[in-house]
Amino acid sequence: MKFKYANEHKDTVLVTDTDLNMTVPRGHRFWEEYGISKAEKMNQIEAYQTPAELDAIERADKLSKATSELAKVNSKLVDVLIDKLAVTKDQLSLVTEKQVPILLSYRKKLHDFINLEAATFPLKPKGLEL
Repeated sequence: MKFKYANEHKDTVLVTDTDLNMTVPRGHRFWEEYGISKAEKMNQIEAYQTPAELDAIERADKLSKATSELAKVNSKLVDVLIDKLAVTKDQLSLVTEKQVPILLSYRKKLHDFINLEAATFPLKPKGLEL
């Protein structure tokens, strides 16, 4: 079983298990039967989290997911630049942080260009200029 304080006063505990999800107030017979008092003495009850803390955790999780998805998009963009424009990884490593937004702004133009049916000629620029 898992225990978590349900409020900042530590007088109610959320009890969760495979088939159990309930709130047990201090003094209830389940406090002893479920081993909450023992867990409390051993500091094994998860701390209460305020709504603001839970919101911050949720926002951090969303930001982490968005950052991960952006990294995947950027990785694909790098692959396209290397493959379609004959740019080396060394040339891409020279792109500074200030140039990244410029590079990303060309993503749609690059996508449209690559999808042109008439673009059958090889494109091998001498250098990458942003």
